[in-house]
Order: sequence, then structure tokens, then C-alpha cells
Amino acid sequence: MTTEAVQKKFGPVRLMQGVTAANMFTYYFATVTSLLLFTFLPQFQPFLLAEMLAIPESQQGVISGNLTFFGEIIILVSIGGWGTLSDKIGRKFVFAAGFFLMAGALYLYPNVNNIPLLFAFRGLFALGSSAVTTMISTVIADYAMDEDRGKASGLQGVGNGIGALLTVFVVLQLPKIFMADGMSALDAGRLTYMALAGIAAISAVILIVGLQNRTNLQKEQKKSILQISREGFAAAKDPGVALAYMAAFISRGDLAIVGTFFTLWVVTYGTAQKGLPTAEALATAGMIIGISQTFAMISAPIFGMLADRMNRANAVIIAVALWHLLDMAPRSSSLTRPALQFSLSPP
Repeated sequence: MTTEAVQKKFGPVRLMQGVTAANMFTYYFATVTSLLLFTFLPQFQPFLLAEMLAIPESQQGVISGNLTFFGEIIILVSIGGWGTLSDKIGRKFVFAAGFFLMAGALYLYPNVNNIPLLFAFRGLFALGSSAVTTMISTVIADYAMDEDRGKASGLQGVGNGIGALLTVFVVLQLPKIFMADGMSALDAGRLTYMALAGIAAISAVILIVGLQNRTNLQKEQKKSILQISREGFAAAKDPGVALAYMAAFISRGDLAIVGTFFTLWVVTYGTAQKGLPTAEALATAGMIIGISQTFAMISAPIFGMLADRMNRANAVIIAVALWHLLDMAPRSSSLTRPALQFSLSPP
């Protein structure tokens, strides 16, 4: 049995017994489409606020911050429940449910006509994204052998990078393309949301078909949801698990801030200071973000291989230290501002 399990591989990653290459391919497909959706919603928000809801520029920052805070609260409250539920009913169903919820939110988004509805739809999307985020972390542990889990995580990072790049180089360009064909800003925004809702729904169906069914161990699970939840909290006593929790806490905060406010800042600067249309400024912001996502995609396999060759706690420490050393690096406004002005200059 062990030999058979070792011989099953997806690229450099050896698979657990019962997991097929098709299962693993489906999982990596989900890493691409999930990050495409995760990246799209906050990056497209400035266009929604300015062009579809006509929110004054002076209010957009406050609304964006409150929406992000509300979404993170929903994720914090629900993410543990999704993990527990997946132990009872199976990973694929929770995974697919998350995509269906995001599809519903994206379908409803173009119909928003007031701020309370905007918060309701953002909460629905956050509920779905928390399910998907939980399963991305859980399924890879089910599918990849422990000795190759670093490489598997590196490939996951590549999938995430591809999804983010598709967002910034393709999806964020759609309003500009649609409007160039004579479509109004409102209709261009609606069509973009509809396209993303379709991607989310199709992804859910693919996951139901392509992911592994419940294993015998999961089928024999007799513990209640409450018991499983208690075991999850108790796991935090393990130093390695506690480190993973803390690293996720740190990274989540940084990503939430950058994802929410960077695009809003670039779009506001481009429209107010450089006279660009919102769609043009949004496309430019996407191109800038694409540079950082390219480096993230390249570095992910490197850190994955590093994690398989050294103590994984040390690999996490190195990654977090590098992240924050670069974050604290001195910035010269005399260098960065002209570069941004150049990139935002109208043709």
C-alpha cells in the first residue's frame, strides 16, 4: 500500500493513498479561481463606489475600511465552523458551497443601490470566501504527503499568483474594454460582475465533480460538531500550530489593508490629479499590483522547497521576517511619486 501511495504523484508532489492526479489538479484549479475572486472584489470596489453608486470621493475611504472590517469579522466568526463542518460532511461540499455563496454575492452586487445592501452582499461574499479559504488550507493537507507538503504549498502559491495576475491583467481591464465599445460605466460594471459570478458558479460544479469523495476515516467520524470544534481550539496548544495561527493573523492584516486601500488610492489619484477616467485608472492600478503578484508567484515554489528542506517553523520565521524587513525599508517620496505620476499620465 505504501509503495502504491508513493508512486502516485502530481508533478513533484507525492499524493496520499486514494488521491488521484485529477483530484489534485482540481484543487489547484480552485487555488487559481479563488484568488481571482478574492483579488477582484476589493480591487474593483473603487469602480463600484465611484461609477456605479456615485459615492463622493471624500466618503469612499471610510466606506471601504468599514466594508473590509465587516467582511473580516464575518470570516473570523465563520471560518472555524466551516472547518468543523467539512469534517462531518466532506471537504468538497464545503469547498463548493463557498464558491456558490461567492457567486450569489457577485450576482447581487450590481443590483446594490444603498450602503446597507452593499454591506449585506459583502457579508455574503465573506461567508463564502471563509469556506473556500478554510478548504484551501485543509485539502492540501489531505492530498499531499507530509514530506512533500512544502512543495505542494509552493505550487499552491503559483496557482494563487496566476489567479491574481488574471484579475489584474484581464478582469480589471474589462470595464475599460466594454466602455471603449460604447457601453456605459454602469453596464460595464454589471457585465464584469456577471462574468465573475459565472466563474464562481462553474468552479463550484467542477469541485463537486473533481475533488475526492469522503474518505473512510471521514465517513466513520462519529464525533459531534461541538467535539470537533473543541479539538480544533485545543490544537493551538501545540507550538507549531500556534505559530501557524499567528503567521496567518499577521499576513491577513497586511493583505486586508493593501487589498482595500492601494487600488482606492491609485484610482483616486489618477482621477483627481491626472484627469483619467475611473476605468483607465483602475486598469493602471491593476498593472502596478500585477508586478507584486508576479514576484509572489515566482517566490512561492522557492519557499515551498525551503520548507521541505528545513524545519518548517524556521521557514515561516524567515518568510515573515523578510516580509517585514522589506515593509520597513526606507521609502523616498522623491523617487516613488514621479514613477507613479508617470504610470498614471494620460496618453
